[in-house]
Amino acid sequence: MNAQTNSTKAIHPKLYDILEKEEQVSQELLGILDEEQAALTAMDVPALIQVARKKFNQFARIQALDKALNEIGMLHQTGGKKVRHPRMQQAYNTPLQAVSLSSLVPRAAKEDAVRLERYRKSILDIRREIQTRNQMNKRFAEDTLGYLHDAISLITGAEEGGPVYHAKGMTRRKAAAGPTLISREV
Repeated sequence: MNAQTNSTKAIHPKLYDILEKEEQVSQELLGILDEEQAALTAMDVPALIQVARKKFNQFARIQALDKALNEIGMLHQTGGKKVRHPRMQQAYNTPLQAVSLSSLVPRAAKEDAVRLERYRKSILDIRREIQTRNQMNKRFAEDTLGYLHDAISLITGAEEGGPVYHAKGMTRRKAAAGPTLISREV
């Protein structure tokens, strides 16, 4: 008699390896974001360039691990059968989409569910911290560049700068009044 029921399935052993690597790589990214903050504070351009490369490589590693995690999750969803073509997915009467850890937890055995939930919570907390630090560094860089732009325009007397890029590639010109850091009244 089969030890597994229809509602619970054994978790693929590679899944835990991938989750452990993803947790480690995400922690390393937090360290890189700390390096980025230090380089921003010191206005160390060569260090910022080096950190940007590290950050890009780390994000690429996380994406690769996410892809591997999704593939293992799909194997779990299909009962261990690899499904590569969308037409073959129809045989399973369910669309095969990205699989999240939270969707695997209810279908896993109790000890696997506890372990998956721990990894899910840990990775989610780390990703939230990554997002927070990344936003802080981005705001710091934007504020610093804004102050430098204002200082340069005050020194050179430039009234209007070039276009400033914003979300979704849209451009917007700064106000024609110029910076208001120092009053121009005499």
